[in-house]
Amino acid sequence: MKPKKGMYVRFKGNNGTQYIGKIVNINEFRELFFKYAVQVNWCDDYVFIGDHKIVSKPSFNLIDLIEVGDYVNGQQVKQISKGDGYYYLFNDCYDGITLHIIAGKDVDGYTKPIESIVTKEQFETMKYVVERDK
Repeated sequence: MKPKKGMYVRFKGNNGTQYIGKIVNINEFRELFFKYAVQVNWCDDYVFIGDHKIVSKPSFNLIDLIEVGDYVNGQQVKQISKGDGYYYLFNDCYDGITLHIIAGKDVDGYTKPIESIVTKEQFETMKYVVERDK
């Protein structure tokens, strides 16, 4: 599907790290390599990208861009279940026989919104590793 204004897109930054942002403008007359203005919320600014930076199909549904290993609402996604009219993101921690839902929505009215996303690549570049004595 061709990217359109209002779609979410997973893209690579200049350092190779993957990010998720919302397309706020498409300028077909801009440089061929940087024709999409993608809004990024970590700096309240815009990043200009081209087709060569997009790593997955753009979608109006944010859930379509989330991958196992990403962090949603502060918790790592270990399992994704989605289908017609529903989606659930799980952190795979069991409480008896019930999975803990990080975010989800279904046709019966259950809704736990996606409030924040950090891609696994963003997390890897930003984490501080404490070295332990060996």
